Amino acid sequence: MASLIDANLLIRFLTGDNHRQAKLVEKLLADSKKTFVLLDLVFAEIVWVLESFYQFPREEIAQKLEIVLWLPNIKSNRRLLLQALAIYQNKNVDFIDAYLAAVSQEKKMKIYSFDRDFSKIPKINWQKP
Repeated sequence: MASLIDANLLIRFLTGDNHRQAKLVEKLLADSKKTFVLLDLVFAEIVWVLESFYQFPREEIAQKLEIVLWLPNIKSNRRLLLQALAIYQNKNVDFIDAYLAAVSQEKKMKIYSFDRDFSKIPKINWQKP
């Protein structure tokens, strides 16, 4: 049976700021008998913490999180999250806006927003109310 994984575990794993905890998470993730579900909301929290608290550049955040998404025992909305990471990294928009754009592209849905950052993202249907 799969288990949910919280942002704080992956943040320890990605930053190594608490060596003991990072090693525990590394050992947990290396256990091929375990499967973890990484929810989109938790993923967004990780992006926010790495950006705001740790002040990692977008490129580093995207690189680190791509590695997490490709771990064999991490189950996630991989295709959508990779698309959102690419938009986040390349279009200089907030991750949540990048996520909305990725959903818009995948589901062919319109986005209503006052946020002009959506104009930076091609192939989405965005308009102000």
